[in-house]
Amino acid sequence: SNSVELGADGTVTAKITLDATTAEGDQIIITDTNGNVLVDREVTAADLTNGIVVEGSVVGDKVEVTAQVIDKVGNPSPEASDSALVDTGAAPAPLVELQGDSNSDGIYNSVELGADG
Repeated sequence: SNSVELGADGTVTAKITLDATTAEGDQIIITDTNGNVLVDREVTAADLTNGIVVEGSVVGDKVEVTAQVIDKVGNPSPEASDSALVDTGAAPAPLVELQGDSNSDGIYNSVELGADG
């Protein structure tokens, strides 16, 4: 990710797609890079059809979103996560170097300037 891909609030959009065996009423827990809980609720029919979209916070140079489902009898799924490095720094500066100062004195004379002067 780079600064163009980040949302205006400095987050990255993540979509969680639920497994076909996940059922309405199971619990879904989604956390961000800092471990903050973004979602902690029962799975809905819309979640099963459309997935769940969240905004993951960037911490330093990393964004990570982790999701876990707990079924109705309390069995947790393995945690699933995705992460990426985020380049929030400025683009590297170009190098500017004047050419044609043949004696390297830092002063351009009429010979060094050339006919297009």
